[in-house]
Amino acid sequence: MRKRIVDTRVFLALASVALGLGGLGCGGDEPWTAQEDGKAERAALAALPVGAEVSLAAISETDRPATCPHGFVVADLTCQGSRCSSVSLTCRKYVKDVDLEALYRNGEWISGDDPKDARSAAEFIRGVSCSERYCASIQALFVETPRLVNTGSCQWSDAGSEDDVRPATCGAGSYVAGIRCQGTDCQDLDVLCCAGEMAAGEETF
Repeated sequence: MRKRIVDTRVFLALASVALGLGGLGCGGDEPWTAQEDGKAERAALAALPVGAEVSLAAISETDRPATCPHGFVVADLTCQGSRCSSVSLTCRKYVKDVDLEALYRNGEWISGDDPKDARSAAEFIRGVSCSERYCASIQALFVETPRLVNTGSCQWSDAGSEDDVRPATCGAGSYVAGIRCQGTDCQDLDVLCCAGEMAAGEETF
């Protein structure tokens, strides 16, 4: 089945939903809750099929966090710019509607110094935030839900560097569950792709 990729510029025009909002603020901001999404936004998201992907604009330390909509998790991450000064995400839908059972938490900040990686054996990543020059520190927003279970079958994938700009893409049925920094300014990134098991009754992709 061919992947359906939705450019956020088109998606925003149709749904009027700001995909970069919520979830991952530096000051302990609370993640989005389903109640904060308007009816039009929920309807537009629900209309997209399971497996549909939306691309978020690249972020740096001066931007708001990049956060996938409800019912989506990160499927690939791309390192861009000098010393990987910005990162961009692609989000993949895993439920037919808004996931009211999802629980969110902010991971700790990671960098080229310890700790170098943030990963989870039970969750997936819904968004990321950058801080410091060249996006030298990264924080992940994790989501745990019975609608998409992390099976623990995982492998690391290279997200590239300033000299090798390419996405670290998790294949069909896998999603990003961890991020690893390498280099002084976290200029080389890897992502941990883990297989996800959807709840019974969801479409498979």
